[in-house]
Amino acid sequence: MTEMTSSCRPGNNRSVNKISNGASSQKGTLRSAFKHPVGVARVAIVLAMLASCHINTSAQGRNKAAATATTTMNYEMILRRIYQDQLLPFVQVDNQQAGAAGEAAVKVAIEQLDGQVQADLRLLDTTTGKYTDLNYKDHKRIGVDWMPAMERMRRMTLVYGLGKSHYYKSPALFNAVNKALSYFSGCKPLPYCSNWYHQGITRPQTLALCLINMQMAVATKGGTSGIGSSGNSSSGSLLPDSTLRLTIAAICKDTAVNSPGRNNPMHKYNSGANKSEIALGWIYIGALLHSDYMLGVGARELYLPLHYTTGEGIQYDQSFDMHYGYLYNGAYGAVLMRSISSGAWYLRGTPYGLPGEKLAFFSGFVRRSILGQIRGGSMDWNILGRGISRYDATRPDFTTILKRLELIDSIHKNSYRDSYLRMTGAKPPGYHEPYDLSHYWCTDFTVWRHPGFYLSLHGNSSRNHAQEIGNQENLKGYWGAEGVMDLMVTGKEYVNIFPAWDWKRLPGATLPDTLIIAKDKAPGEGDRKGTSDFCGGVSDSISGLSVYTVKNDLGLSYHKAWFMAVDRIYCLGTGITTDSSQKGQITTTLNQCWYDSIGGVIISRQGKQTPIHRDIDTLFTAATMPDAIFHGGIKYKLLPEKGYRSPGNLLNTTPLRLKVEKRAADWQGIGSRAYPGVSGRVFELSLEHGSNLKGAAYSYVLHPGTPEKRLVKPKSVNAAYSYMSQSYSEVVVNTDSIQAVYQDLPAAGGGIEQVAFYKPEVWYAHWNLRVQADAPCLMMLRKVKADLRVAGRADKGQKKKTQRLRPSQVQTYKLSVADPSQQLHKIHIKIAVENGKNNWVNKELTVDLPEKPMAGRTVSQLIVFKFR
Repeated sequence: MTEMTSSCRPGNNRSVNKISNGASSQKGTLRSAFKHPVGVARVAIVLAMLASCHINTSAQGRNKAAATATTTMNYEMILRRIYQDQLLPFVQVDNQQAGAAGEAAVKVAIEQLDGQVQADLRLLDTTTGKYTDLNYKDHKRIGVDWMPAMERMRRMTLVYGLGKSHYYKSPALFNAVNKALSYFSGCKPLPYCSNWYHQGITRPQTLALCLINMQMAVATKGGTSGIGSSGNSSSGSLLPDSTLRLTIAAICKDTAVNSPGRNNPMHKYNSGANKSEIALGWIYIGALLHSDYMLGVGARELYLPLHYTTGEGIQYDQSFDMHYGYLYNGAYGAVLMRSISSGAWYLRGTPYGLPGEKLAFFSGFVRRSILGQIRGGSMDWNILGRGISRYDATRPDFTTILKRLELIDSIHKNSYRDSYLRMTGAKPPGYHEPYDLSHYWCTDFTVWRHPGFYLSLHGNSSRNHAQEIGNQENLKGYWGAEGVMDLMVTGKEYVNIFPAWDWKRLPGATLPDTLIIAKDKAPGEGDRKGTSDFCGGVSDSISGLSVYTVKNDLGLSYHKAWFMAVDRIYCLGTGITTDSSQKGQITTTLNQCWYDSIGGVIISRQGKQTPIHRDIDTLFTAATMPDAIFHGGIKYKLLPEKGYRSPGNLLNTTPLRLKVEKRAADWQGIGSRAYPGVSGRVFELSLEHGSNLKGAAYSYVLHPGTPEKRLVKPKSVNAAYSYMSQSYSEVVVNTDSIQAVYQDLPAAGGGIEQVAFYKPEVWYAHWNLRVQADAPCLMMLRKVKADLRVAGRADKGQKKKTQRLRPSQVQTYKLSVADPSQQLHKIHIKIAVENGKNNWVNKELTVDLPEKPMAGRTVSQLIVFKFR
């Protein structure tokens, strides 16, 4: 594809030649912007750079949104903030590392950086500026050979101005920087990659940082750090004009709106996190060039993704979608958070700061859908997409971001501070953790934040894609969104476990022993979607029900549901069926996580608790089935497969496999990146359904707890898990028509009936309640405390009197309904309630359901039943 020379402004078709011809009229503007003596050669460089960037600096061509007077912009302040951001590990002493310890940490960091630069210099031909171990003409999509040159050059420019570095203001290092930048930027063709990302983000931004670092290193006190600074300084030397020309041209390549390199935030394919990340680069370049226009475009486009969308970006339920149909809160969503928080920090106090309404939107998304999906210091692996195959992906370092957000978004500083304390380990994982249960209907995702644990469920519908595979990442992630569960108590359960996983036995999933590995594919291409639209959830923030339906996925079909309330998760599966094409063994994995070496495994059976502190691989049958298994602060208990009140066998007959074993694995088994291998003991608990299944089922309950209340060395299972609530609950029914659970909610003043209707006009009956819906749906009926005073009749001209009713005379329920298929507009419900005296009240109501993009969202209302 041939790059066109259109301006980066939409609709502007002026060529580079026309912009360059206007250079004489722009010199005065540029000189006034720099506010320091500017050589003619330097002005020519800047004008050439603006032209190569396709930037129109004339007043007529400026975007109105970025038309702030140049004199109001302190470019030096922005550049200094960008520069200081890179210096944080080498100059900042955190409050927790104050004094001698902090100084020692900084010294070690600088010594390590110097060591890296020393190693880099051994590979650099200082005569030509070429790294001898790199192929600058390589352009393969994965692991392009010239990429290390980017970071090597940036490191050199960083230590050049680092006062305590061995290389501080070193003439030899200056020569190396000059040669390396000149060689790289002068290559014909300019080093590129088949993955656009490196042309649009990595290459231009790293080169811009190199120039910023060198400018800041040589700036004298009170002087400017812009490209137009005077030629020399007593504290160092500016890069030669020839090097500047080449590097600037390299930075500004691919900035046309239709360039395949996409180094323009307004490119038609740039949206969501990509738009903000590229826009941040334009802020670098705009400050470097003293271009008010480019800076304004960068700021505007940086904040532009802060709105609800049905495309790439923040969805109407506050989840984050990337590549059209992939859940990505923790990867691309985190990139968006980093880019916007960095840009807002650099631009604070300027006309380009983050506007108030955008800040409020940004704050809500970050606190709920990124920081709210971290337990302790561990991020939910369900929201990482293909990033799950990267080392330490679940352990992001957001400490700097959180400190900045405390200042930028001071209204919510306590929330950011609590996240900081939990992530750094200064406070336990449940410290000030709010209780909230939410379903994200746009991305088929459920999250339960609880002081004692964190739970997430991901089962993709036919509307969305499974977990992304691409760029040689997440190679084994074929089943990555197939009704999987992330359940954390301490936050350490899954840290870097992924190479050691059996990817056919993912936590929460019902899977065959078949794994398809896709290689050599680009992200967002060829990944499969779910097989049914009946996937979703209903929630009232304190209780929830989520379902996942599979229809003939590699010959396997089933319904799966999770019922959540208080501190329990009931997990039900029904209709598990295989056709003739599926010959494999089917399993449902209760969990697969790192083994808890402190508590071990406790097997409870017939009142006896047996602790296990060794490797084990045993299969429990109906005759030997334990009452419960305890591990890592979680109680696992099998229940009657069909439910207590369903006809048929009430026992669990599916064999249960318990395995604890030592595993060692390499990251390159799940991705192309070379990371240190992992090893350790893995706990695995699974139901072995077998093969040739016709309507198999399962039913079990998970009872996670609070880590700070666990005994380090429990004397008994009762002592270790005594904090678990003992309120009554039961699986009422588990069939292919209805799955339902009843749970007591003592704090709410009553119980809750949670029902998944898979067929229309089927009655659900339990105790004193009967309910039916005219279409498949999810429903919760929670009995609530209510004011028993009702208005009585009054004679004409008199005030109405109130009448106090007895509990047997009135009952109030909160009805919550959702349509997982997102196809219904209305749903008709029949409810009958009895007051304990064989006195029934019947009600019929029609519930209006939300239209797209809110389709799938929960609708709630109160229903009052009065008895005579």
